[in-house]
Amino acid sequence: GESGSRVAEAVERGIEYIEKHYKERCTLEEIAAHALLSPVYFHKTFAASVGKTPYELLTELRLAEAKKLILMGDASMAEIAERCGFRDQMYFSRIFKKTVGMSPLAYIRQCK
Repeated sequence: GESGSRVAEAVERGIEYIEKHYKERCTLEEIAAHALLSPVYFHKTFAASVGKTPYELLTELRLAEAKKLILMGDASMAEIAERCGFRDQMYFSRIFKKTVGMSPLAYIRQCK
């Protein structure tokens, strides 16, 4: 029905916003505002239709970008963290390790 397509549009807008802004600090509030929904409702709806939370999608995009930069090999970890929207290098390393299963440095070694 009508509300179903409205929700789908909102989620679509949320995804678009995340894809455009993942390299910046982006908050759930900002993403939800762009999708024209309350943060709580947006989070629930997004997770239900995408199969992951907005934060998980953000992290995925950030890590994919980080991997590209790591393999290009001309940026420090601190620069990579900064360019990919992570708070700081320690946070970046922690999330990278938790998600990828190894530290950024181990990843570099494995890919060389």
